[in-house]
Amino acid sequence: MDKTTLIEYALGGSNMYVRFLLYLMGWTVYSIFMKRKWNIPLFIGVPLSFLMATVFPLTLGLPLYLILWVAYRLLIHMLNSFGKSETKLIIEKVDDESFCFQLDNRNILLENPYRGIYIQGGAGSGKSASLVYPILKQAIQKGYSGICYDFKSPELARFLFQNAVQNQSTVRPYFIDFRNAKRSIRVNPLEPRLMTKTAYANEYAQTLMYNLSPNNIKNEDYWIMEAKSVLTGLIWYLKIERPAYCTLPHLISLVLHSDVGDLITKVSGNYQAAGYVASLKQAIENESTRQVSGVLSTLQTNLAKLNTPDIFWILSGNDIDLNVNDPSNPKFVCIGNESTLAETYAPVVSLILSVALKRMNQPDKHKSIVMVDELPTLYINKLEQTPATARSNKVATILACQDFSQLVDRYGRDKAQVIISNMGNQFFGRTVNKDSAQMICHLFGKSDKTFKTTNHGDNYYQSTIFGKHTNSLNKSINETVQERDRVKVTDIMNLQPGEFYGFIAEGNEHEILKSKFQIDQEFGEETFDFPEKATEMDIQDNYHRIIDEAKSILDPNTEQESKLIRF
Repeated sequence: MDKTTLIEYALGGSNMYVRFLLYLMGWTVYSIFMKRKWNIPLFIGVPLSFLMATVFPLTLGLPLYLILWVAYRLLIHMLNSFGKSETKLIIEKVDDESFCFQLDNRNILLENPYRGIYIQGGAGSGKSASLVYPILKQAIQKGYSGICYDFKSPELARFLFQNAVQNQSTVRPYFIDFRNAKRSIRVNPLEPRLMTKTAYANEYAQTLMYNLSPNNIKNEDYWIMEAKSVLTGLIWYLKIERPAYCTLPHLISLVLHSDVGDLITKVSGNYQAAGYVASLKQAIENESTRQVSGVLSTLQTNLAKLNTPDIFWILSGNDIDLNVNDPSNPKFVCIGNESTLAETYAPVVSLILSVALKRMNQPDKHKSIVMVDELPTLYINKLEQTPATARSNKVATILACQDFSQLVDRYGRDKAQVIISNMGNQFFGRTVNKDSAQMICHLFGKSDKTFKTTNHGDNYYQSTIFGKHTNSLNKSINETVQERDRVKVTDIMNLQPGEFYGFIAEGNEHEILKSKFQIDQEFGEETFDFPEKATEMDIQDNYHRIIDEAKSILDPNTEQESKLIRF
């Protein structure tokens, strides 16, 4: 095929009708392309497209356009990939405390996690895979100590242990598992050595009672107040008089298996503890049956929910203390709950977290994080104060929930609002709650937008001889400036999994508008196995032993008898 023939085929062949059709199609396509792509008016675009169709018919123009478009996309992809890897490398080298998140077209750097991180997104929004897991992974890589809550045990625990092993972390991980007590370590949140003031005992009693009776968080009734006071007195009595038995299981057994009169008399022997049980003691002496039965039934009914061998086993040992960010022995503790029994274990999980936070939020400690996903399933006492005070002690507070309304339901509107207000870094994913979406829109505020309106008109006169005659044409353009929401409710409600809006207190960006976070495909594929540390017989024997020991506090002969029976 010679050069002349090749050119002839490129221009549409020898058939003049085919050439004319291609010419007409090229003229039309080029005109539309110039109008839509480059916004060139038709009276300019039509002559230009006439010239282009003459020089570059569709048989040449279309393949050339496709080749240039593919080359352009490949170049952009290569530049983005190079920029991402370069930025990621720099961040990992120069910073050992900040967190970095990879988005589709850029990296987001969160320089100061100690200012708190709040993550909100409904089911399926991708908050765990996009933010919770990456934060935990980077915390392990950067040597953070801390404590995290695994609502769907052992998903988060497996991820924690597997990454700790892969990164050869010097911060040792531990697993407290209420889903399967056989593989759990044991811990005593009421350890006497760590409970230095009666105020601690009072807060721990409040944490227990509020989680056992959530309706009293916002409106505390008299019976809960009295039960909480008695519980505080019992905790302090065990700490001072019987420190070997100062555990939650011993406390529960003491309330459920003792004569109330003898118990209150015994506790009143300690002056500090006596003040907390004085009201109940007076009621017993005055034979106020209704008051006594009301307080006791409230206390016993609620504590009976925790009267299980699994809870007794886990909370009666001392494998580790809850000083998790001890500079000489930093540790990372994961607390596993069972999602189908979340309310059952919420009181003891909340107690452990409350005790750990008290120890962590102190100066001169190892850098640490507190990560609580599905926050509304727990009530952590004084949590609203933690983000504001912990930042100076290098404690990063990471809280996640599905919807703000759940937080309000558990903590009350005022406390829920304070919690969010103290979190400097906030991320919001998809929600189906219109009120929550409206709240997020208000956070982003409004902006001024200019609207143009164009009016056309004509002036004419009517002639009976010549009909309608146009006298003149009128055209007016009006501009108005109006305030509009920067983010719409529908924008929040229509987000895809992994897409978030957000604010960053300190970082390379301070605002995120509808950005998709890249998800590591390895998340959720962890296969770490936890060995069993106890048998069912160990757990049952421990349960009966604790009940006998609690009875012996009032009757020393009981302990001797139980020892003889076991012998």
